[in-house]
Amino acid sequence: MKKILLSLGVAFSALSVSAQTVVNPGFESTMAPISGFQYVYATTGWTGINFGPETASPYQGSQAAKLVTTNDPALNTALSWGDDVIPGIIQQRVNGPVANPADLVVSMAVKFTKMGTDTAYIEVGIMDTMAAGSSDDVLLYAAALEISSSVSNWTPANFQMTNLGATGTPNRFYILAVSSTTGYFDTNTPTAGTTLWIDAVKTGSLGLNDAELSSAISVYPNPATTVLNIQSQEAISAVSILTTDGKVVATGDSSSINVEALNAGMYIYRITTISGKMETGNFVKN
Repeated sequence: MKKILLSLGVAFSALSVSAQTVVNPGFESTMAPISGFQYVYATTGWTGINFGPETASPYQGSQAAKLVTTNDPALNTALSWGDDVIPGIIQQRVNGPVANPADLVVSMAVKFTKMGTDTAYIEVGIMDTMAAGSSDDVLLYAAALEISSSVSNWTPANFQMTNLGATGTPNRFYILAVSSTTGYFDTNTPTAGTTLWIDAVKTGSLGLNDAELSSAISVYPNPATTVLNIQSQEAISAVSILTTDGKVVATGDSSSINVEALNAGMYIYRITTISGKMETGNFVKN
């Protein structure tokens, strides 16, 4: 029921533009309820529940998106959610052909306040919407991040598309963010007060089709528990792991780096190849 409810809310945000374009990436437009859906809100390009522009401490511009898990029996009754504690949810769906889907990369800035055992979740994906409604849609490419510890400072999050091996025509790009995976994916009750902030959403190209770039880098698993692995088409000369405030906490020079001793939370990796190319991104240490 919970996933079906989200699709009801976001059906109003589909746009016939290039899938590489994110509408209102800084959440600067005014938020308003959608007519006929008292508890579903929208700002240009985005639709969801329990979210709204945050003006107190924006990352860029005057506002950021704030998703809050709230205890709201009236909302549960109105939407038949299943429990009274409901996570903040937003999504943007953009319809249209996606050129070079494997080349697409998405970045944003995030903060997270964890309550109880909640974790936040952000997913980006590219789909083939087919023709018979949502029942036959095919997910072709995706990337996701689960945030399991509080992140007090604005931190970059990067999403590189992974080919899932399905066959289809890439004709929809989407971004989904949830303040509580417990409340959205599971039947367990999330904890009120869990909050996820997002700002400065951007799309770009990895440059895999450019002649001057010879290395494609992937980092896994994410979240990581003991070892962070690095797969690269070009030899690696240096790897650094940094805290979100820029402190180096681990270094290496190979295709894996031990992170077992790190405290749980979000970290930044910095990878340098032998030709001097640099790749940065983020991962979560469980």
